[in-house]
Amino acid sequence: MKNELQRRHYSEVSGQVWLSNDTITFPLFSFNHKLVGYQQYKPTGTKSFRKDPKKGRYFTIMKEPAVWGLEYNNPNCNVTVVCEGIFKACRFHSYGINAIAVLSNNPEHLKQQLYLLSLSTVLVVVPDPDKPGMKLIKYGTYSIVPNKPVDELTETEMYNLTKQVTELWFI
Repeated sequence: MKNELQRRHYSEVSGQVWLSNDTITFPLFSFNHKLVGYQQYKPTGTKSFRKDPKKGRYFTIMKEPAVWGLEYNNPNCNVTVVCEGIFKACRFHSYGINAIAVLSNNPEHLKQQLYLLSLSTVLVVVPDPDKPGMKLIKYGTYSIVPNKPVDELTETEMYNLTKQVTELWFI
């Protein structure tokens, strides 16, 4: 599982995970920093079994609205990237950029919390470049839509994307 984390650009900067033989589990925290759930990732799982923790690639459970990554953000940075998934947020963490994963392309349940977060940081939405991903754009101050999902970008493409994000620090 450590090789899978490395392949997906996860580093210690991105926080704690729990590993088993076939599963990576990420803790999920509410906006008041309370542990309220988890997302598990099973590389050998099937995407179509989203609600099955044994067969599904991803399985998420939350007691209340939560995001992943907020607890690892630098409070001195005035930009936070909003992504759909954890591994996408990890790509930004590895470049020293604050990022959260909303675990959805339409986080209506997080609307109020994202608005409050936008009062203290510039929210830059970086969605997947597909129709479902475009729903996420309305939750940010700015949006940058790459030509492919963040977790599929080459290092050069990712570097160029992070340059676009960091230019927003000076607004």
